[in-house]
Amino acid sequence: ITGTVYNVQKFANIRKGPGISYDLNGTINLGEKVTITETKAADGMTWGKIGEDKWVSMTYINVD
Repeated sequence: ITGTVYNVQKFANIRKGPGISYDLNGTINLGEKVTITETKAADGMTWGKIGEDKWVSMTYINVD
């Protein structure tokens, strides 16, 4: 699955796992393209894996 970061003012946080309890692991910018390799539900949201130990809330991804 591919998508583009949207629905944020400037960037979205990347976390080390699928959920808000995981530590931050960087950011991705508004308009940036990502490839989602896996999805999981946690904390009332769907999370997309975009790399090794890199997860982003799908709330901020517009799927192509």
